[in-house]
Amino acid sequence: MIDSVMVVEDEMLTARYITSILNGWGIRVIGVFDNAMAVIAAFEEEIPGMVLMDVNIRGKVDGFALSDMIWEQHTVPIVYITAYCDNETLQKAFRPLAYGYVMKPFGPEELETVLRSAYRRHQSERLEEDEAEKSERIVLSPIHTYDLVTASLYADGEDVALTVKQNILLEHLVRHRHQVVSYHDLEFAIWADEEVSSSSLKTVVYSLRKRAPELRIKSLSKQGYILS
Repeated sequence: MIDSVMVVEDEMLTARYITSILNGWGIRVIGVFDNAMAVIAAFEEEIPGMVLMDVNIRGKVDGFALSDMIWEQHTVPIVYITAYCDNETLQKAFRPLAYGYVMKPFGPEELETVLRSAYRRHQSERLEEDEAEKSERIVLSPIHTYDLVTASLYADGEDVALTVKQNILLEHLVRHRHQVVSYHDLEFAIWADEEVSSSSLKTVVYSLRKRAPELRIKSLSKQGYILS
């Protein structure tokens, strides 16, 4: 279940009621706020696992607009609280990014059902994102993967810091994996039309091998390099 919840509610009795229910379930309430400015400031201190958002709060920014502000920076599930059941309110509560809503007045059972549903959806989406991220990484060795989208090398899941030249070299070898990439193509990719010595490419390859010795970079005489 959720470990922490932020409550955005301008009716103190309702806020206390919600806090009491959540605390009874062992969920930490990291704060109760009644306006957008206070919520944005609170996010700078701690990001909650979920937000319970009243659609009508103090100030010019309502709960829906505040949700948009939060989603611009954070992927936090937000469940709306509302006393209104008109079509306009319900359509906003059913927006794609919204995780559900609960109508006032509500009991613990209704709140639990909505929160559990929101939590399961959020966990499912995070799992899909993780799988998508993994699928974009190419396995290069028992410990190394390379992400072509971000042009990043990882060792046991941790980012490996490479120089610009090392990264350009590795990216070209990865994109043409199991193929020979000529010395000329690699030199042009790294230095473009800049004049370099015949040993410059060897120096970059040597430094990359030293940085990640598990990578299988082979030199083929008078041809180029291949990543197997």
